[in-house]
Amino acid sequence: MDSFGPNEEMVAGITNAFENGGPLTGAYQNFYQHELLESSLIDQGANYEAAHAAALAEYSVSPFSLYAPEVIDAKPALFNNVYRLLVFGQ
Repeated sequence: MDSFGPNEEMVAGITNAFENGGPLTGAYQNFYQHELLESSLIDQGANYEAAHAAALAEYSVSPFSLYAPEVIDAKPALFNNVYRLLVFGQ
């Protein structure tokens, strides 16, 4: 996983859920599953673009569902208007 601030925030949220015995839901579950499969595919020789697309297809999720609204809201400059429209309706 690259060094992208929102990724680090998502990992922190996942870690917090695991440490507190909470379930992963919504974007946190989507992100976790997506990153695990994407990483595995890259380890098997796939390039990033192919692995990313395959992980999205495997779990039938939109790329707009990989980040929690609070992460998007905290870093508005990193998410374009289309992303914000689809997540927040703004």
